[in-house]
Amino acid sequence: MKSDFITERQFITVTLRSNEWADIERLLERGHDDLSHYLEHGDPVEDDIEPEAVEELERLSQGSVSSELERCLSAARQGSPWSVDDAAAASREGWNLFRADGSQLASSFWDIEREDEQDPAVFQDDTEALKHVMQQADAGSELHCRALGLYMTIAD
Repeated sequence: MKSDFITERQFITVTLRSNEWADIERLLERGHDDLSHYLEHGDPVEDDIEPEAVEELERLSQGSVSSELERCLSAARQGSPWSVDDAAAASREGWNLFRADGSQLASSFWDIEREDEQDPAVFQDDTEALKHVMQQADAGSELHCRALGLYMTIAD
C-alpha cells in the first residue's frame, strides 16, 4: 500500500529558544487579532483593497493553519511534538505514539504502537495499530498523518 499523503504534506522542524517561540506566538496572536478586527471594522473600498485580496484575508482568517500551528506550538511548549490532546485522541482509538528508548549505538525514536493497557485491546499487536494509522492517514486524517510524519524519527 503506497501512501500519497507524504507528498501532499511537508513537515518542517524548527528549533528556537523559549523566548523566540514566545515571540512567534505573540506575533501570530497579534496578526490574527488585527486581521479579525480589520475584517469586522475595516473598509476595503476606502483602503483600496481588491475583492480578491479581501477573499484571501477571509480565507486566511478562517483557515486551519493558525489552529494547526497553535497545536504545534502547544506541543512544543510541552517539549514534545505529540501533544496531550494528540495522545488522548490516539488512545481512544487503541494506539499511540511512544518514545522508543535508544541505546549507546542508536538514538531514541518515535514508534506507533497499540495501547497495551486497554482491556480488551483494540488491535491484536503493534503491526495492526500501525496499519490502522496508515489507512487513516491515506483517508486524509490529520492526526494520523502527523503520527506517520513523526514515526521512526529521532525523539531526542
